[in-house]
Amino acid sequence: MNDKQLNINRVARWISNLFHPWLVLAVIMGLAAYTAARHDGEWVKWALLAVLLAYLPTMVYAGIRTASLRRAEGNNDSKLSLLRERPRDLLVAAFLFGFPAVPALYILGTPRNILMVVMAATVTMIAVALVNMKYRASFHIALLTCALFSLWFLVGTLSIVSILLIPLLALSRWRLSEHTAGQLAMGFALGATITPGVFCVLGMASA
Repeated sequence: MNDKQLNINRVARWISNLFHPWLVLAVIMGLAAYTAARHDGEWVKWALLAVLLAYLPTMVYAGIRTASLRRAEGNNDSKLSLLRERPRDLLVAAFLFGFPAVPALYILGTPRNILMVVMAATVTMIAVALVNMKYRASFHIALLTCALFSLWFLVGTLSIVSILLIPLLALSRWRLSEHTAGQLAMGFALGATITPGVFCVLGMASA
């Protein structure tokens, strides 16, 4: 591999890390809180609470499961990379992301916009895990699509530019040989159908 190819791969890796769906989703959850509760910094409370309740159980499980896999297989991949390769583990992580977060946030009176984002992400992750038992869909693209489509429902056409992140991330994942074009398309299809379904079926398609 020549220097030009190495530089292209470095850029692709940088894009993949910078726009990692877990990071983007956390930002979208913060924006959902801001659009629903702007006064006196209340939105900060809701955003932190949502991220904590959704992410903490998932990360704890990922840490425990990864430690077990590393001991058994000597694999040094990152926590979530290991889970993505194992649909059953990804399914468990998806349930831990949404439960108990959704019930807890509902009981605490969290603004419905935040609940919708968490629910859409949970259902998307569950769908990816189920599909990946037979075929590999891109988790990165599915979750990023979910996050950015959620943003569309929250703020409308102001978010249209953000949609360009989807092909940008897809190209970077393809360049890094993480996915085929078909796997990337499947991830996009899951995120693009499930997210509108969650927002529209529950009658909460606008902030």
